[in-house]
Amino acid sequence: MGEETLMRTHVRKALAGAAMVTVLAASLLVGAAPGSTRQSDNAVARGIERRAATIGSTDPTAPDADLEPLARAVDGAQIVGLGEASHGLAEVTTLKHRTVRYLVERLGFRSIAWEDDWSLGTQIDDYIQGRRDDRDALIGQMSTAWRTQEVAAVIDWLRDYNETHDKKVRFLGVEYFATRPFVYDDIEAYVAEAAPHQLEQAREHLEAIKPTTDDMGAYVDWFRYDVDDKEPYVRHAERLYDLVEAIEHDPKDDAYVLAEHGARQIRSFYTAFTVANYFAFRDARAAENLRWWQENQGGRTIYWAASAHTADVPELTISFPPQGQVTFASAGSFLRSWYGDRYVSVGFTFDHGAMNAGGESVELLPPPEAWFEHPLGCVGKEQFLYDVRRRATPAVREWLGRPLVTRGDPESGPESTMSGGTPGQWFDVIVHRQVVSPATPLSAHDRRPHFTPTARSTSHAINASDPDVVGG
Repeated sequence: MGEETLMRTHVRKALAGAAMVTVLAASLLVGAAPGSTRQSDNAVARGIERRAATIGSTDPTAPDADLEPLARAVDGAQIVGLGEASHGLAEVTTLKHRTVRYLVERLGFRSIAWEDDWSLGTQIDDYIQGRRDDRDALIGQMSTAWRTQEVAAVIDWLRDYNETHDKKVRFLGVEYFATRPFVYDDIEAYVAEAAPHQLEQAREHLEAIKPTTDDMGAYVDWFRYDVDDKEPYVRHAERLYDLVEAIEHDPKDDAYVLAEHGARQIRSFYTAFTVANYFAFRDARAAENLRWWQENQGGRTIYWAASAHTADVPELTISFPPQGQVTFASAGSFLRSWYGDRYVSVGFTFDHGAMNAGGESVELLPPPEAWFEHPLGCVGKEQFLYDVRRRATPAVREWLGRPLVTRGDPESGPESTMSGGTPGQWFDVIVHRQVVSPATPLSAHDRRPHFTPTARSTSHAINASDPDVVGG
């Protein structure tokens, strides 16, 4: 659910009144001599090939010796962003899966933050901790792009790892866009315990805005289409947050931390429908949610999302021909400003192939010469890892400093682009695959047996003092 509906809603709103865009790729080539880009890109490819580490397999279970260059690249990192150029790519997902395993098993990472809703993330965390057994139902609630065999394999591996290791891996969602009814119930229970004299007031706000269904897709559609005046919902959400935030508490009280964070997600959910730039609002909140996790949970964290979120781009522009364009600061740019070189951005790129877009196979053509990944397609390796920060040839240094342009929104067609910053700013490490194929939808015969889940998630505790979950 969730992300797709909200994205379509706010794309149109954010584009309202935007100026029509020209063809960005052409503008980047103004002044270039005929053939100069091709010649330069060949030199870039040779420079990268000389120093890139070959990745021998996309199989997540393959021996990890070929990933050892990653250890030096992320040395000292507190958060590592694993960005992907497009969702729904089989080989990109399995390469990211391999990377997750390496970061967890070899380098002590103990949290994985996912581009999906926070409240759903608490339930997926329950699954990988062995506290519930409804994997298929949980994946079925994730954004459409994640409902694949390849993503299910990541979730299953996390659970299998936790079954055999004392230091557990935690799972969290960094988005707010589908805050579920149980979060409202948890807040009510907390206020009843911690501030019973404010319970009546809290219930007034909760009853006015609590979703009336667990089907968040239906609720979002109802709120989007049928509720003309959204401001009362925003006001109740803001006042609920203010009430919870002001409750006197012990600084180490996990119950308060979770209630305050849940109220913040509710406030973000309703506010998102009223902001002028949904993209800017969303990425800022994702970054804040990651920082909240670091402040309260600690440990080394993997951030799994699209490169548009993980890359360090303070002014990222997405064009949606013929409507216009939107500019915003990526979540990765906030993380870089807060954590400096303790945030490492890894970009998973590709040359051509096909993707799974909502169950449909969509062809992805090779990048034109104006796109930053064009030279990567000229490298004579099927897949490879390149550390952007290492010493490079003059041609590669020039390429890393070029204005970046790459593919944008797949649903808007090949003329949609993303731009802003440079390749050297976006990424610290590039993992490139030449040919990609669509990720495989999760089907009935691939599913694990499962049992009736509990009615709601009951294990949202931060457990910051528990060495088994802090790890790393």
